[in-house]
Amino acid sequence: MSSVNGVDKEQFKPGSVAVVQTAKGQWSNTISVTTGTGASATTIPITGLSTYGLAYFHNLDGDNFISIGPSTTTGTAPYLAVRLKAGETGAMRLEPGVILRASADTAAAKLKVKVLED
Repeated sequence: MSSVNGVDKEQFKPGSVAVVQTAKGQWSNTISVTTGTGASATTIPITGLSTYGLAYFHNLDGDNFISIGPSTTTGTAPYLAVRLKAGETGAMRLEPGVILRASADTAAAKLKVKVLED
């Protein structure tokens, strides 16, 4: 990954990362994220994993950004902490049992999500 911003040039090359799983499960799905905000944001329905591990996200939309964040319970407003612009990907390790919700910018957008069991 590299970025150029004015005179600031930075290259970030962490190399390959090996993920060691205690359990061999995973959950993967492509979901439609609506433009709802607050309590009407789209819940990311992760199921079938006893302990969440590394999660990968890919915004499949060509125009809209998608915001993602945790929510204390299903049906409550999330704290939108991550923004994926059109076509961007991201990864993070999840806290066990976290409820994730997402909101699209100006039109519904597809989000590919893959979560590995820890």
